[in-house]
Amino acid sequence: MSLAYQLETNPAIAVQKIQEKTGAPISRSLLDFYIMANGNGCGIMPALSILPSDVKTDKKNKNDSPPQPTLGISGAAIFNSQLKLAGYLNFDEFWVRLWMANKLSTRSFTTVINSIDADKPGGSAEDALSGATSGKTVTVNVDSFKSHITPVFDGGLPKFRIQLEGKGYIEENNSPLNLSKQKNVDKVEVRMNDYLEARVKKVINKVQKEFKTDIFGLGDTIHRRHPYRWKSLAADWETLFPGVELDIRVKVNITGTGITGESLLPTREGGEK
Repeated sequence: MSLAYQLETNPAIAVQKIQEKTGAPISRSLLDFYIMANGNGCGIMPALSILPSDVKTDKKNKNDSPPQPTLGISGAAIFNSQLKLAGYLNFDEFWVRLWMANKLSTRSFTTVINSIDADKPGGSAEDALSGATSGKTVTVNVDSFKSHITPVFDGGLPKFRIQLEGKGYIEENNSPLNLSKQKNVDKVEVRMNDYLEARVKKVINKVQKEFKTDIFGLGDTIHRRHPYRWKSLAADWETLFPGVELDIRVKVNITGTGITGESLLPTREGGEK
């Protein structure tokens, strides 16, 4: 940890502060890692990256110090039950795990609002995920997250109903929608929920198929609620987890628009009169 960080003398403290700003709980020691591995059967640690200096300056004389690289968090490293590295979730994926574990405190999400939204609420999640340059964007800051995970037993493997909820406000509007009108706020809400649901499902599928490690604590949920059933599942849970069926629903309520109002885009670009 010899890298310099502009805002902290001790780089280890810097890592904790960056985690806190990204809405993640702070992991302070190797003991935290072992406690997590003992409970969930897997371990999760921040993944650090070395970032080059943003400033490039020429040395005026031989005594000048060149700009130094610094560090940043690029996501999370996932370890399996044998504490071997299973893979990485990047910064735009790790929030899914935090949300499901009720450990996410704040995060901003941006979705595309295309012309289809002028005709009906929302539109398809594929449109939102396309990132089409012809679309405009709306950013929602969510500062309240809840997760409800319910195991359901019907025959063989357990199934899970997962309800992810949140509350937030519109932080930025680059779309042609006039957000002083409630009907347009409702359109943004529907589109945002479609977008988040698709993102959550994509990350969960990656974890199940590639990592095959229960980083979401689904096994712990069965253990707490159905301890007798868990006795018959525990030994084979690592094998069973990739095939577990999940019914996922996302509901984020937009509670305010701040001072965001009528679009500044001219009418010829799709803005409302």
